[in-house]
Amino acid sequence: MTPASPRPHRRGEAGFSMKTLIAYYSYDGNAALAADVIKQKLCASSNAQKPEETDVFRIEVEHERRFKGFFKYLWGVKQIFSKKTPALKPYAIDFDRYDLLIFGSPVWASSPAPAITAFLKRLPVAGKKTAIFCCCAGNKGQSLDTMKSCLSKNTVAGEIAFINPLRQDKKEFADAVGAWVEQLAGAVRR
Repeated sequence: MTPASPRPHRRGEAGFSMKTLIAYYSYDGNAALAADVIKQKLCASSNAQKPEETDVFRIEVEHERRFKGFFKYLWGVKQIFSKKTPALKPYAIDFDRYDLLIFGSPVWASSPAPAITAFLKRLPVAGKKTAIFCCCAGNKGQSLDTMKSCLSKNTVAGEIAFINPLRQDKKEFADAVGAWVEQLAGAVRR
């Protein structure tokens, strides 16, 4: 009896990683930290993602105003309720190069930041595997649902809300991200 030849792996199966884009908007650094740790955990997971197969892109707003403290919250709430679409800085991304798209945003007034919503509404892709994350102070509100509705032509394979990443214990946060990345890898392979 001849041994069966091993079935070749496809991209995205165990042992082979997927070309991934992590695109996020971050106002005060929480989503930026989450995106960086997600990339680290993708590279360290059982999915064996190679660093060069994961790109991280920070979505930037033209003429963004910077506030601190209470004024930051007032400005953010105004942005949500005025429903103004911010002008984004130009970018050139070939989304067809990626097998998995991960999007992240802070939560403002129970919604994703207007910059990520504007980015997702202009997303020129359909039929992609995606994942979403948000960073909040404790209440994600409708942020993940809003992001999902912007991605309705794609498959959302995973979602998670991170609470104050910058204030969490670094190891605990990294462990939480690692667990989510493992779940995501399993969902994407299905």
